[in-house]
Amino acid sequence: MGTYRAVKIVHRQKFDDERPFQREYHGIQTFEPASRSHEGLMDILQVGRNDAEQSFYYVMELADDRVSAQQINPEHYQPRSLRREGNQPGCLSPAEYVSLGLALTDGLSALHRHGLVHRDIKPSNIIFVNGIPKLADIGLVTSIDATLTYVGTEGFMPPEGPGTPHADIYSLGKVLSEISTGKDRQEFPDLPTAMRASAERNELLELNEVLVKACASDPHKRYQTAEEMHADLALLRSGKSVRRLRVVELRLARARSAGMAAAAVALLAIGAVWFFAHEARVERDSRQRIQEALNRAEAAEQATQRESCARAMLLAHEGVQANNFGLVWELLEQTRSFAMKGRATNSLLARRIARLACGKQ
Repeated sequence: MGTYRAVKIVHRQKFDDERPFQREYHGIQTFEPASRSHEGLMDILQVGRNDAEQSFYYVMELADDRVSAQQINPEHYQPRSLRREGNQPGCLSPAEYVSLGLALTDGLSALHRHGLVHRDIKPSNIIFVNGIPKLADIGLVTSIDATLTYVGTEGFMPPEGPGTPHADIYSLGKVLSEISTGKDRQEFPDLPTAMRASAERNELLELNEVLVKACASDPHKRYQTAEEMHADLALLRSGKSVRRLRVVELRLARARSAGMAAAAVALLAIGAVWFFAHEARVERDSRQRIQEALNRAEAAEQATQRESCARAMLLAHEGVQANNFGLVWELLEQTRSFAMKGRATNSLLARRIARLACGKQ
């Protein structure tokens, strides 16, 4: 007998309107070539459409049977999914949980690299094919930049809602937390009290350190990519401590903050020095400009005085020629008045006019 496959038929009538029906159809079409690019994604083998019946279908690989793996007996078949595995807390070791996380983050990374998001990662949507965990039930898969409705499964959706790579990371973190601790996702991040006496306590706490970051309420505090989460899980598999890494990262962050504060103080000091130097320079330049203006004013005044002297001498000479000694006397009084104010030029002019009036010139 040939290989068994799974077929899903999606009818238009199950949707309230046309848009979500078309979105799911186009999502499957987009996912179909990407699905065969990575073993962590369930293979879509064929996509078809029946417009007469207003439906479409897709053929996919079949999950392992819980008991017989790929030895499928249709009469007794029960698909092996993470939901069924998770019903038995502690059935896997911490190392096996880490391996599971590595496989799923690798598959999720491949999905995101194709510009797609899952939007509904939960235990029942993770199946095993030939023992390999795969992201399945991709009915809600769509492009990252699509305009979406608020869909998903309560408890696995992040506070900001589904539809982004950050949201998928959050959902996967909740899945791994639920199956590794045996506690409901709504109780996250509480740990089981029995863990305190567990011989695997330290290993589970190390794994929990990864999951706490994956499920941070603030998207900016989560892993920014599935590759980053995969790297920390790989660190655990190599026997190193993520908790110790977090301490180092925190110290470095504090050191950077202190360094930035010191740099800010230094910049303020430099700014203050520049400001006062600038002010001193401005004041010095201002004094220089004022002195230059005073010098120009004094020079202009002297030029005016010289011109006035020349005109006074001309008038005095004309007064003497015309025997108009009243005009000469008036000019003499004016120049004496200026001379009393300390005007040397005017004093000299007064003497010249006096000599002119006495006929000494």
